[in-house]
Amino acid sequence: MNSPKNNKDISVIPKGIYCHGPIIQDKQNPSKLLCPKMCPYWKKLPNKPIQANGYCEYLGLGDGDTLPGCKNGKGKPYEIFLLWDQVKHCNINDDYE
Repeated sequence: MNSPKNNKDISVIPKGIYCHGPIIQDKQNPSKLLCPKMCPYWKKLPNKPIQANGYCEYLGLGDGDTLPGCKNGKGKPYEIFLLWDQVKHCNINDDYE
């Protein structure tokens, strides 16, 4: 399924509040953990400082950018943060189970 906003496939965005899916146990080898599925739109920007270098290609925004049209609790522009730590800001598939 594509987003009408930017024609990007949102079905590849993992479920949950993070830019990755859960770490799961291998069914054939329960002592082995399988790496989580990463969102293909999440990136780290090498030219930015650590803890300010997350970037979402889906949104076209990164840590420190402001989310267009959104205000924080103080009425100021909402600034994106914690993308470096893979916390979602796209609000896609972000339901808890």
